[in-house]
Amino acid sequence: MCTLFFYLPVNIVDAWMFGPFYERFVGGILFFVISLGSNFIIFPLLFSVTRHLHAREGTRL
Repeated sequence: MCTLFFYLPVNIVDAWMFGPFYERFVGGILFFVISLGSNFIIFPLLFSVTRHLHAREGTRL
């Protein structure tokens, strides 16, 4: 959700400022899709690592 709220205004303003609007906006949407896909892959993988590290540090304190 945060990716959408970041990339949508950035892509609209970028396309408006540097045009042509539709071509630039579609190009920005492609970067949004790539970023969203990488978030779907990276964050679930890192969540388990973070949970393991949190549990390890909790027992050490």
